[in-house]
Amino acid sequence: TEKRTEWMLFDHWVMEPKGAPWTAAATVGMRNAKVEGVTNKEFWIGARPQYHLNNVWSLVSEVGYQTAKSDGDDLGTRKLAKVTLGTQFSAGRSIWSRPAIRFYTTYAKWNTAAARAGTVTCTGRDCNTAVDAFGDKRSGVSYGV
Repeated sequence: TEKRTEWMLFDHWVMEPKGAPWTAAATVGMRNAKVEGVTNKEFWIGARPQYHLNNVWSLVSEVGYQTAKSDGDDLGTRKLAKVTLGTQFSAGRSIWSRPAIRFYTTYAKWNTAAARAGTVTCTGRDCNTAVDAFGDKRSGVSYGV
């Protein structure tokens, strides 16, 4: 059994002004976890505004920033910032409308500490699988549906 003490404080807002063509969601939070004597601290902030052209089609964007630091390594504070632009087709003008099919492009930038921490992915069945898509770069572009 591992010894663990953890707390997390976050909030999430949804804005859907009646009759307006836009909706948005935002979040901010921090987490502090001490696991087996090693303290990990995280902070994040992000927003996802949407502009609805009609009841099905909308333009979407997302911006986010995250930091993470562990006193269990000498990497320093890891930092990541990203911006995403795209379009989506959904069943309505709500932030909660589903299903939603999104076409997006994301630009992300991270510092040396984040790169040195290693790159991992979680596909739903292969969590913590190392990937090297961006190698030793400090920024990159991804896209998808």
